[in-house]
Amino acid sequence: MVLALTLRLIKCGLKPPSGCFLTYPALLLDDSNCSPSYYNSLEDPVLHYSILKLCLNAYVPKEYDPLTDPFVSPLVATDEFLAKLPPIRIVTGSEDPLHDDNWRFIYRLR
Repeated sequence: MVLALTLRLIKCGLKPPSGCFLTYPALLLDDSNCSPSYYNSLEDPVLHYSILKLCLNAYVPKEYDPLTDPFVSPLVATDEFLAKLPPIRIVTGSEDPLHDDNWRFIYRLR
């Protein structure tokens, strides 16, 4: 949500924060998203795949395409949009189901 708000401020021509600190962010809210870290959640006793799906379905309506909206899935933002972001720090765990998406976003920011 912090990243979506920051992107919205940039789009509106307002001053974004001096930096963002993201803790275990969900950066690609697409139910067809599959990555090795996401598959790890199939056996995770705390954050099981079914819980991730439940959260995703509660946040993003079925008829909505999150792959076209950077305010829902910041990972799909254009390079031009990402270049305007302030410095960002991301905290992610090696066993986090969203770990791979976080690294994809970091590479996009470079």
